[in-house]
Amino acid sequence: MRLALQLGYDDPVGGIALAQEADRLGFHSVWTSEAYGTDAVTFFFNVAATTEKTAWRWTFVRPELKLRVRDVSDLRFVMEFAVPAVTFRDTGPVVVSCFVNDRLLGSMSCPRAAQYRFEKPVPEGWVQAASDVTVRAEVDRRWVSKEDGAQLSFLLGAIGFSRGK
Repeated sequence: MRLALQLGYDDPVGGIALAQEADRLGFHSVWTSEAYGTDAVTFFFNVAATTEKTAWRWTFVRPELKLRVRDVSDLRFVMEFAVPAVTFRDTGPVVVSCFVNDRLLGSMSCPRAAQYRFEKPVPEGWVQAASDVTVRAEVDRRWVSKEDGAQLSFLLGAIGFSRGK
């Protein structure tokens, strides 16, 4: 069984403290709603920045992972990510491109601060069973910190492969 925490949007500081405690206790996920004047993605930016085990994490310039798959039949690449309002205010709309073994699988336009899901079949022959598979994402406009020049791309929730339609 997986445990989750549902937070309101009326007390962001208290919500972060609750999320940190849920993280310490091993909760699987933290959920919140959106209402007029608030957005869940910005709240999750603050949660991800202060917890260790929650699913969302910031990506830097070019996030890249090595994965392995046992069966390559009907393989689909899946990436769940968010463009938070806190960075969108500076970057505006962005395009996120996804690569599998250095081949462009596709791109997705992100016209607003929101959560997104990129999912696309992997062409036959791009991936070999039981071999390293390199997956990478790139964003055309990164947020750059005015204080220290750090560059952030987006919040990554999940990345990997699934099978079937």
